[in-house]
This record gives sequence, structure tokens and C-alpha cells, in this order.
Amino acid sequence: MTATRHTGPMQLRSIALGFVLALSACAGGGGSTGTGISGLTTAQGNIASAQTARRPAARRSDARTWLARLLESVAPVRIADAVTGVANVTVKIEGTSLATVSDASGSFSLQGDFGGPITLVFEGIDGGVPARLGINVPTGGTLTLTNVRLDDRSGQAFVDARNLSFDGVVAGTNCPGGSLDMVSEATPDDGNRYAVNVQGAILRDSAGAPIQCPDLSTGDVLSVQGLVRDDGGVDCHEADRRRGPGTG
Repeated sequence: MTATRHTGPMQLRSIALGFVLALSACAGGGGSTGTGISGLTTAQGNIASAQTARRPAARRSDARTWLARLLESVAPVRIADAVTGVANVTVKIEGTSLATVSDASGSFSLQGDFGGPITLVFEGIDGGVPARLGINVPTGGTLTLTNVRLDDRSGQAFVDARNLSFDGVVAGTNCPGGSLDMVSEATPDDGNRYAVNVQGAILRDSAGAPIQCPDLSTGDVLSVQGLVRDDGGVDCHEADRRRGPGTG
């Protein structure tokens, strides 16, 4: 007779832990830039609200609505209340075929082969005019847009914060001015350069030891985290030097 082996709680936990570790190993295999998947760029975020313009309702014949009619004649377009957590909005990268649709919470994510100054287009806002938002993200990086607010009256989108993480190569330093000139590690020759402000940033070497801007050299590869300003420049919060120039 063959004995039946029972799996106890401790064994179940060990199996589950092993499964999680196996998944982590698979996710980390094959090399990584630290911020992208095989050089793919990610633009993601959440649409917090949408402000739309709509035509007023048909005029009523009731004499008591004379005031409403007067107001309509002065302002023939009435502004709808802002919609929050906007779902089913099509989000596209202008000039490409990349597109997605926001979910029930207004979240969206686009991933593909793109980088540099690009324009996100938000369509399907109650049938109104598409709203546009200019962004700047290095190839292979991840840009997270916090609380995008759409306005189809102006055709513009506004955002509370643009959080960026990317792996880049130092193309030049201006430490007296507190800035670095960087290119994407994934596509260093694509013609896009990124002004990275490191004043007040936490900088570390590959061993995790603190360093300063003068310790950096052209060709250093850095993993950068920070915020993208409206002008496209990057305010670095922290950066780790992954390797020095020519170290492969």
C-alpha cells in the first residue's frame, strides 16, 4: 500500500514562497535597465476629472424662465460639472498607433517604443474636443502622471505631478550650476537630451555611498528619479551611479 502524503501549513507556505521567488527571478532575468522592459517606455497615470462644455437645454415656454433665457443669451454655452474618476477615455500618443482606454478609476498605462518630447491625446470626453498634454520622457523610462485634469473647452490637459524614473548616460556636467546633461541609456543617439537638475538631490555610487556632482563624469550611467517640470527639464530627487564610463 502506498502511503498518502499530506501537505501541512508550513509546507504550503514554503511552496507559496518558492513560487513567488520563482516569479521574481523570471521578472529579473535577461538583463534590465532598472526602469523599463527591454527599452520600452511607459507613460501611465490617472485621470482625476474632466470639464466639458455642453449646449444648453431647449428653451421652455414658461414665462417664469425669463431669467434663465437671459442668462443663456449672455452665455450660450453652459459648463457641465466636472466628472471625477473618468473612465472610458481613449489615451493616445500623437503620431503613433499606441492607444489605451482609462479604466473605471480613470487609470491608464501606455507602453511602447517612444521617447523624448511627445504629446498625449485624451479623446471621448463626453463627445467634446480632445485634450492634449505635452510630456518629456526618455526612452526606457517610466513617467507617472498624477491627477490629470481634462478641459475640452481649451483642448488642454493639466496634471498635478509628473514623476519620472529612467536610466541615463551623463553627456555633460555643469556642477557649478547644479545640472547634468543626460541622454537615455536605451537610445543615447536619438537626438534627445534631458537637463537634469541635481541641486539638493541624493546621489550615490554603485556601492550606495554618498557622492557629489563633481564625482560624476561624462559616460556615467545613472538611475534617476525625480519630477519633470512644465518646461521638460527634470528635477532629480535621487540618483544612483550604476557604472562608470567604459565599464560595460
